Amino acid sequence: MSFDKMNLKEKEDFINYLENLSPPEQELWKMRIKEAIEEDGDDDEDEYDGSCFIATVCFGSYSNEVAKLQHFRDGTLANYQLGRFFIKIYYKYSPSIAKFLKKNSEIRLFTKKYLIMPIIHLIK
Repeated sequence: MSFDKMNLKEKEDFINYLENLSPPEQELWKMRIKEAIEEDGDDDEDEYDGSCFIATVCFGSYSNEVAKLQHFRDGTLANYQLGRFFIKIYYKYSPSIAKFLKKNSEIRLFTKKYLIMPIIHLIK
Protein backbone atom coordinates (compact mmCIF):
# COMPACT_ATOMS: atom_id res chain seq x y z
CA MET A 1 0.00 0.00 0.00
CA SER A 2 1.35 3.45 -0.90
CA PHE A 3 1.74 6.09 1.79
CA ASP A 4 -0.74 8.48 0.17
CA LYS A 5 -3.49 5.83 0.24
CA MET A 6 -3.09 5.15 3.98
CA ASN A 7 -5.50 6.60 6.51
CA LEU A 8 -4.16 8.78 9.33
CA LYS A 9 -3.85 5.90 11.83
CA GLU A 10 -1.93 3.77 9.31
CA LYS A 11 0.40 6.70 8.55
CA GLU A 12 1.04 7.31 12.24
CA ASP A 13 1.73 3.60 12.80
CA PHE A 14 4.12 3.49 9.86
CA ILE A 15 5.99 6.61 11.00
CA ASN A 16 6.23 5.21 14.54
CA TYR A 17 7.59 1.98 13.06
CA LEU A 18 10.28 3.89 11.17
CA GLU A 19 11.17 6.02 14.20
CA ASN A 20 11.63 2.92 16.37
CA LEU A 21 14.02 1.13 14.03
CA SER A 22 17.58 0.58 15.11
CA PRO A 23 20.19 2.92 13.57
CA PRO A 24 21.37 0.25 11.09
CA GLU A 25 17.77 -0.37 10.00
CA GLN A 26 17.22 3.38 9.61
CA GLU A 27 20.32 3.58 7.41
CA LEU A 28 18.94 0.74 5.30
CA TRP A 29 15.70 2.67 4.80
CA LYS A 30 17.66 5.80 3.86
CA MET A 31 19.58 3.78 1.26
CA ARG A 32 16.33 2.35 -0.13
CA ILE A 33 14.82 5.82 -0.43
CA LYS A 34 17.94 7.14 -2.14
CA GLU A 35 17.92 4.20 -4.57
CA ALA A 36 14.24 4.76 -5.33
CA ILE A 37 14.92 8.41 -6.09
CA GLU A 38 17.88 7.52 -8.33
CA GLU A 39 15.83 4.89 -10.15
CA ASP A 40 13.17 7.48 -10.86
CA GLY A 41 15.02 8.42 -14.03
CA ASP A 42 17.05 11.41 -12.88
CA ASP A 43 20.49 11.16 -14.40
CA ASP A 44 21.70 14.28 -12.59
CA GLU A 45 22.14 12.62 -9.20
CA ASP A 46 25.11 14.82 -8.31
CA GLU A 47 22.91 17.91 -8.67
CA TYR A 48 21.08 17.02 -5.46
CA ASP A 49 22.83 16.72 -2.15
CA GLY A 50 20.25 14.24 -0.86
CA SER A 51 18.41 16.54 1.46
CA CYS A 52 16.84 19.85 0.43
CA PHE A 53 15.72 18.95 -3.08
CA ILE A 54 13.63 22.03 -3.85
CA ALA A 55 16.08 24.56 -2.39
CA THR A 56 18.94 22.78 -4.15
CA VAL A 57 17.25 23.25 -7.53
CA CYS A 58 16.63 26.92 -6.73
CA PHE A 59 19.98 27.85 -5.14
CA GLY A 60 22.51 25.08 -5.82
CA SER A 61 23.86 22.27 -3.65
CA TYR A 62 26.35 24.21 -1.57
CA SER A 63 24.51 27.51 -1.11
CA ASN A 64 24.06 29.25 2.21
CA GLU A 65 20.29 29.02 1.76
CA VAL A 66 20.38 25.23 1.50
CA ALA A 67 22.68 25.04 4.52
CA LYS A 68 20.28 27.19 6.58
CA LEU A 69 17.34 25.00 5.67
CA GLN A 70 19.29 21.83 6.48
CA HIS A 71 20.30 23.29 9.83
CA PHE A 72 16.67 24.16 10.61
CA ARG A 73 15.53 20.68 9.56
CA ASP A 74 18.16 18.91 11.67
CA GLY A 75 18.20 21.28 14.63
CA THR A 76 14.51 22.09 14.97
CA LEU A 77 12.08 20.08 12.84
CA ALA A 78 13.68 16.73 13.59
CA ASN A 79 13.16 17.30 17.32
CA TYR A 80 9.36 17.23 17.10
CA GLN A 81 6.97 14.52 15.97
CA LEU A 82 5.09 16.92 13.69
CA GLY A 83 8.41 18.13 12.27
CA ARG A 84 9.54 14.55 11.59
CA PHE A 85 6.20 13.89 9.88
CA PHE A 86 6.73 16.97 7.70
CA ILE A 87 10.25 15.77 6.81
CA LYS A 88 8.92 12.36 5.78
CA ILE A 89 6.19 13.88 3.62
CA TYR A 90 8.71 16.32 2.13
CA TYR A 91 11.02 13.49 1.10
CA LYS A 92 8.11 11.69 -0.51
CA TYR A 93 6.98 14.56 -2.73
CA SER A 94 9.89 16.98 -3.09
CA PRO A 95 11.97 15.01 -5.65
CA SER A 96 9.17 15.19 -8.23
CA ILE A 97 8.54 18.86 -7.40
CA ALA A 98 12.25 19.58 -7.80
CA LYS A 99 12.28 17.89 -11.21
CA PHE A 100 9.32 20.01 -12.27
CA LEU A 101 11.03 23.20 -11.04
CA LYS A 102 14.24 22.27 -12.81
CA LYS A 103 12.37 22.31 -16.12
CA ASN A 104 10.32 25.48 -15.44
CA SER A 105 12.53 28.49 -14.79
CA GLU A 106 9.70 30.98 -14.20
CA ILE A 107 8.05 28.80 -11.58
CA ARG A 108 11.47 28.05 -10.07
CA LEU A 109 12.13 31.80 -9.74
CA PHE A 110 8.69 32.33 -8.17
CA THR A 111 9.30 29.45 -5.73
CA LYS A 112 12.71 30.83 -4.81
CA LYS A 113 11.54 34.42 -4.31
CA TYR A 114 8.09 33.99 -2.78
CA LEU A 115 8.23 30.63 -0.98
CA ILE A 116 11.76 29.69 0.02
CA MET A 117 13.24 33.11 0.81
CA PRO A 118 10.39 34.04 3.19
CA ILE A 119 10.88 30.72 4.99
CA ILE A 120 14.61 31.40 5.30
CA HIS A 121 13.90 34.86 6.74
CA LEU A 122 11.48 33.35 9.26
CA ILE A 123 13.93 30.73 10.53
CA LYS A 124 16.87 33.11 11.10
